[in-house]
Amino acid sequence: MPDEEVLEHARSRFLMISATRAFLAVAEYCPVKPDRKGGWLGYMKGIGRFQNCPLMRIGSIINDKSSAYAGYAAEKVVRLSEHSDHESSRDSRDEALEHWAGAFRFGEHLLSFSGLSEDQDEAVVIATAVLVGWLSTDQANALAMRNDNSSWLMIASTIEGYLHETAT
Repeated sequence: MPDEEVLEHARSRFLMISATRAFLAVAEYCPVKPDRKGGWLGYMKGIGRFQNCPLMRIGSIINDKSSAYAGYAAEKVVRLSEHSDHESSRDSRDEALEHWAGAFRFGEHLLSFSGLSEDQDEAVVIATAVLVGWLSTDQANALAMRNDNSSWLMIASTIEGYLHETAT
């Protein structure tokens, strides 16, 4: 049986690779601002026992907002963990407090992204969840419709293509 530490490292790598593919799809098919080349992914696992929020940098951050994006990614997923009845950080969005959309709950997994527009952050998260198998494309479409997220619709066929590509 593989060492648990080795398995955890493999899971983290798979999550990072999937998020990178999701980010690249958004960057290619959505109208992304030219200075937005990356962001931060936040992740938590567990129900009622959230301990920390590891962050992973996706892409390269060419503006001076890296620490802000990292902070927002962590804040979104921590805030979502504190609202067990919420599916999305959009449910507790508050512009005055700089509490933005961009995190979702997928069973015991909470995932956030920060570095693009709110809809694009959400699209990166939804696409990542599809690529790692936490969400089907039908579930992703329904989630995007509930959140009025047009960015997901721009990349849905590309993400589905990635799934077929890896299945063959």
